[in-house]
Amino acid sequence: MIQQFSSLEGTISSVFPLQGSGSAPCSMAMTLETGDGQTVYIRIDGSTYVLGQTPLRQGDRITAFYDSTAPM
Repeated sequence: MIQQFSSLEGTISSVFPLQGSGSAPCSMAMTLETGDGQTVYIRIDGSTYVLGQTPLRQGDRITAFYDSTAPM
């Protein structure tokens, strides 16, 4: 199946490490508040590409891209 990427934009409201079974090393999650008031949960790990390797922090405005054909 061909990957199709979608994007979402918003402001990071929280960032926290993921721990426990099934969590890859260096995994973290964040919640993102979108412009239309939705709260989105994003999981990132060592394979996530962050432009310029800039640390992600609460209050940062970001655009995230994801494979919209992948199972959720």
